[in-house]
Amino acid sequence: MDWRGRKYYTASFSYEAHDMRIEILKNIPKVRLHYSNGSDYSIRFSDETELRGLYHILIGCDCSVSESVEYELRKAQRNDYNSSWIEIHRDTSKKYFDIYGQEMPYRRCDIHPNKRCNHCGDC
Repeated sequence: MDWRGRKYYTASFSYEAHDMRIEILKNIPKVRLHYSNGSDYSIRFSDETELRGLYHILIGCDCSVSESVEYELRKAQRNDYNSSWIEIHRDTSKKYFDIYGQEMPYRRCDIHPNKRCNHCGDC
């Protein structure tokens, strides 16, 4: 996933309100919707912290419009029966990223600057 300036959510909507909620989310600018097929329900990429669980749609949006997306998802959870959503968080444990958000294969050691390490820094 491209984490630079983006947030990701998974959502499950009730059958009666599914089409209405999708149309509302499509009208928000800078939002991408990805539907799940039957095979990727409990998938987790290497840069995610936890399993996604059962969901109908993966929502990717810019951080600038994340508040309106979260508002619509909270409204769906409050008003519709059996609707739920979670935010997907990035796993940053023992990984080092450059200024663009890309993972670096190594990190300069704080103790020995001429050595390269990709762990806690104690070479």
